[in-house]
Amino acid sequence: MTRDSEYAEKLKLMLKSTPNITNVRVNPRSASIVINYQADTVSDEKMRSHLIQLIQTAPCMPLS
Repeated sequence: MTRDSEYAEKLKLMLKSTPNITNVRVNPRSASIVINYQADTVSDEKMRSHLIQLIQTAPCMPLS
């Protein structure tokens, strides 16, 4: 569970630092994430691609 919590925190920090993302809620216990972003400034396809990249790279990022 600690590892999942660390991953969730890393992902949350990365998401919050992304332009166009306005709100992030992560729940490691239920393995869920809610992301609000400005859909009028970025296409769904571009945001989806960016999110996939963040999800894949978050485990490699140091926790600050």
